[in-house]
Amino acid sequence: MKKLYLSLSEKDVVKCALAYLLASLFTFVPALNSLCDFDRDRNSYLVAAVAVFFNPAKTLGGIFEAVFFAIVAGLYGCLVGIASMSCAVWFNNHDLRTLGHVVSVLWCGGSMFIVAYAKAKMNKPTFNSACTLASIIIFITIVREGSVHLGVFKLDKIFQVTKIILIGVGISFLVSVLVWPVSASKKLKKDIEQTLDGFCLLLKLLTKAFLIDNVNYTDESVQRAIASHRATFTSLITSLKQARLEIHNRGMQRRFGLYEDAVQVLQRLAQHLSSLRSCCGIELEMIKDMDNHNSKQTVPLTPTRTSGVHFDDGNLHRRPSAPAEEEEYGDITILLEFIQYVGPHLKSLAYTCKRTMKDLQGQFSETRQGPPDFPQLYQNLEAALALFETSQSRAVTRLYKRKTIIDHYDGRANEEIFLIYFFAFNLREFTKELERLVDVFGKISDSEERVKETRRRRGWWRWLCWCCYGCVDELQEPKYRSKTTKSPIGFPEHSHNLFDTIQTPKPKTKWQQLQLRVWKRLSWFRQFEVKYATKAAISAAILSAPAFIDYTRETFVTYRGEWACISMIVVMAPTVGSTNLNSFYRVFGTLFGSYLAFIVTILFPPNAAVLAVTGFLIAIPCFYILLNTKYNRMGQFILLTYNLVALSYKEKNVLDIARYRAVAVGTGVLWGLLVTTYVWPYEARVELRKGLSMLFVNMSWLYKKLEAVFSASPEKPANRTETSVMMNSDDGDHLNESAREFLDLELFLQVSLLKLYDLLNETSNEPRLKGPFPQTSYREIINSCQNILDKLLSMRIAVTKEEWYGAIRRDFIIPINKERRELVGNVLLYYYTLAAALQLKTPLPPYLPPAEQARRRLIRRIRELPVVKRRIIYGNDVHYIVYYAYALVMEDVIRELEKVGNIMQELFGCMGGEEFDLFFTTDATSNDVGNEMGDTQGEEDNVIHATDPDTVNIGADLDRVRNETDN
Repeated sequence: MKKLYLSLSEKDVVKCALAYLLASLFTFVPALNSLCDFDRDRNSYLVAAVAVFFNPAKTLGGIFEAVFFAIVAGLYGCLVGIASMSCAVWFNNHDLRTLGHVVSVLWCGGSMFIVAYAKAKMNKPTFNSACTLASIIIFITIVREGSVHLGVFKLDKIFQVTKIILIGVGISFLVSVLVWPVSASKKLKKDIEQTLDGFCLLLKLLTKAFLIDNVNYTDESVQRAIASHRATFTSLITSLKQARLEIHNRGMQRRFGLYEDAVQVLQRLAQHLSSLRSCCGIELEMIKDMDNHNSKQTVPLTPTRTSGVHFDDGNLHRRPSAPAEEEEYGDITILLEFIQYVGPHLKSLAYTCKRTMKDLQGQFSETRQGPPDFPQLYQNLEAALALFETSQSRAVTRLYKRKTIIDHYDGRANEEIFLIYFFAFNLREFTKELERLVDVFGKISDSEERVKETRRRRGWWRWLCWCCYGCVDELQEPKYRSKTTKSPIGFPEHSHNLFDTIQTPKPKTKWQQLQLRVWKRLSWFRQFEVKYATKAAISAAILSAPAFIDYTRETFVTYRGEWACISMIVVMAPTVGSTNLNSFYRVFGTLFGSYLAFIVTILFPPNAAVLAVTGFLIAIPCFYILLNTKYNRMGQFILLTYNLVALSYKEKNVLDIARYRAVAVGTGVLWGLLVTTYVWPYEARVELRKGLSMLFVNMSWLYKKLEAVFSASPEKPANRTETSVMMNSDDGDHLNESAREFLDLELFLQVSLLKLYDLLNETSNEPRLKGPFPQTSYREIINSCQNILDKLLSMRIAVTKEEWYGAIRRDFIIPINKERRELVGNVLLYYYTLAAALQLKTPLPPYLPPAEQARRRLIRRIRELPVVKRRIIYGNDVHYIVYYAYALVMEDVIRELEKVGNIMQELFGCMGGEEFDLFFTTDATSNDVGNEMGDTQGEEDNVIHATDPDTVNIGADLDRVRNETDN
């Protein structure tokens, strides 16, 4: 028989069901029930409920973090319960019973404010579960027990509920650690291995596609590689954070800085692949443009080089080209001939990079024979890079000496050749980054080998002492730390009150300074987290108030009103869409779970063994829904309701319990839904527009900083030779401070885009009476923003090189400052116009900033530069990179901006609409009449000016008379 094999997701489901079974035994097994003093209490079902909220399907690092949060939440709930009960007893002893009830309600609301604020601020699944546990303790101890035992100080109830919570947490922790434990460190290594595998495939396909080697971008493997490439940095960072929490793994703790460096290098490799992918799309459309313009020309293509490459990717969308009289077209013959010369060298370097990444994968493979030879890998990359630069320089020189190339030049710059240069430049940068990855992996391997050698040399007891107390003597190894330091995000504080302006002047007096200081402090209350926490606190206080009113207390206790309070906190989310979805899942899960529990208890009358096994079987599909589907909360709520009803079989009629549960949960869900919808609603669609608006402003700031890099005079001009076809990077600290700052800005924008995607997905849960939300249009806008960010990244890679200073700035940047200023101003105006349109939702003007026309004027001016004309023949200069950064990258940025502008005109409308052009259109007769009238008027003006020159000064005379009269 074949061994039963379970995947990782299936093992997680079984682990969760097993934890639920063990937790339910504290209800079904009398010995465990009495051991924990649950036999006199109705809260034993909470142990299983905690196992549902706090499931063990986590890595070791994740479960350590979750346990820490759970302990903090338990202590917080316990302290709040003690403080609330102390206040109630004090007021009751001083005959202030009513005031004591009010204070208890305030304690309930105030504690929920802190829980809700922390939940919205942290926004982590493990922390959210801990917040749920804290709310359970608070509502049971303050609302239910506090209302029943008014004015009586009973710590046993508080400690009992806290003990129940900790037992449920402990069961989940033990199951996670002892049953199929998942190491976050191993998961990190597996993610690195998979990332390198995706990089290998993507680099191979991109190189073939760029060299027109008959690659189809709709292939399933390519799409998987692109999807894996896009999700690289998010999955790696998650695994890295969880690996850091594995405090028992001293090896990971000592080498965490190296792994952090490795992940950062992988992120930069992913960014370089984005630039390579952009080059492929640009090349495809350039070929199409040249084919359309030169349709009558026969182009000889070799069998392995065909222009029939098909790209199916959002990043490769391009607008139809400009007319021939506005843009000069290249010749596909020269492009293919250039590719034929430099293609073998590109392939060779790409192959070396691919083989290196394959060897690096072996370090983290479970079946590896031994570590790769890292010095040899590094030397291979160095040799391949040096050979690439030398051979490419010779090939380009030989190519440009051919008469056909000179004939094709005809006095213009060849954009198709610049594109190949920039692809080679990005591939070189990819190789240099890969060298750094080899160096980091080599340090990791050396550290691991030293530990293994010492472990073999020493006895097991010395190894145990080292694990417990740290390394001593020769085991002492340096603790690597990442060289990169977090710098503050360089975006300005975009607010509606920019200081030192007429509207918000700079304070001059002490009183004005005090007022401004108070205003800044109060601005904290405008944060959406504060608003969410405030309405959660007020809602909790109002919903729990009936427990402290004599007239409603009995009904509240009978229907278990604390369930309503807990349900309200669970379903209330910062956004309206999430609350709507949680409410639906909560109601459906409660009804289905109650019905399921009723059927089970009818089929199997009170039988502890049968109910325990049945609960285990029901938990399996519920946890599968929770862990592996998008309806995760539904599975959780079904199991929670089944757990409460089925495990309360000893108390009274199960049907009554199910009815009470449905009424209480329905009340809490309805109250939370109403508050979220009508009190400070945080609608996903509104926040999506605001977030997109801020994203455009931030991207404009990033673009401005890119322009500022080479606009300022350099303090230390770069002393570099200009004869190399590629740019030389600094051999010391490979990332200067400017590049580090740009990396932080780009990462911030990337995270912002991910948040916008999340908001976009939540808009489907917010119904609108005026029609469905246009998700498709907003998705296209976000995709265009992603494309713009990729293009700005391509520009950043070039402009943050030291070679941009000195001679390049003198010969290339300063002569075109006038045209460049016009282009930058139009692009910034475009960003601002789109950002304002998203905020206002008003019709856009029919004409948007003429950024494309400014770019074309800039390109024509660049072609006239002496440095371009003088060195274009030799094809051996870094100015190709400069030209590409301006000509092609900015063309794509403007194209995406125009695409977004057209989408917004469709979304919000256009001033004048289709009638706008009719305002300026007349028929032929009117044109003739108008021309005759214009000519006649022109002749009369000429006669007046010719015959009576004094009439020119009539206006000046009238002004002088008026001034004399006034005086």
